Amino acid sequence: MNIGFMIQNESMLPHGNLLMRSLEKTKYESVRIMVPETEMDCVQKLRVAYPDSKILVTPFSIPERYRKFPFADKLLGAAEAEALVEGTLLWMDADTIAFQDLNELDLNEKTVFGYRPVDKKLIGCEKGEPLTAFWQQIYSAFELDDHFPSMKTGVEELEIRPYFNAGFFILRTERGILQFWRDRFFSIIEHEAMHAYFEEHVLFKIFIHQAVLTGAILASTTVAERQLLPETVNYPIYFHSQHPIHELVRTSDDLISCRYDTYFNQEPEEQDFFFSDSVKPWIDAEALKLGWFYE
Repeated sequence: MNIGFMIQNESMLPHGNLLMRSLEKTKYESVRIMVPETEMDCVQKLRVAYPDSKILVTPFSIPERYRKFPFADKLLGAAEAEALVEGTLLWMDADTIAFQDLNELDLNEKTVFGYRPVDKKLIGCEKGEPLTAFWQQIYSAFELDDHFPSMKTGVEELEIRPYFNAGFFILRTERGILQFWRDRFFSIIEHEAMHAYFEEHVLFKIFIHQAVLTGAILASTTVAERQLLPETVNYPIYFHSQHPIHELVRTSDDLISCRYDTYFNQEPEEQDFFFSDSVKPWIDAEALKLGWFYE
């Protein structure tokens, strides 16, 4: 298994360091830490911090016009990482903490893509409702028919049309799905029809990268080649009290991995998730607050 994630800028170094510390239980072929080439100071600091030959810090380029488009950097870094490795790539956001050996998630020989659904519907499309005009645009861009099995959102448990979480997934790199995602993304966001959605509501602009990833996966894999990962993977601690299995998750020991997003931006009394005694010393809540770096 190869692992990849992006460090966006120097303020994200504490997040990357925490993620790397949490990967100590996982035996990996390589870790690809992708960094925008505009952040060369960050690249150099990471190379000094991680001299292990299995940990490769790789700068990647972002076209100037897309530098502030939400999550364009992430999909560019992911596509570059995919092109650099053979076998399986586990790609995750830097605000991830692994609590167990992630090799348990590696794909069997017949599986191409392992995923979690989105946590909440937001711009998704419910099962049984007509395909929305936005999703018609996505399906048309990938020449897809509206015939795919539904899935449940991770937190709300709503039945929706396929909508995959872009924050944590594992795939076979030979399919080139992430490079396909990258290439279609930039053509799709330039469509005039999409600009109207971006102006209508900011959520369309924030999550179109995830919608385009969904289109790329549906166009590149069959139902039999996709595998739903357990609920204990990429568990969103920022939705802990709302999550269907929250009563079973007593501490971080009950999870394989979590995402914390803006959890540490909350006031301490609002932070209702319990880290185990072995993990607590890793957590610097002040350093793990997340900013917004896009338009």
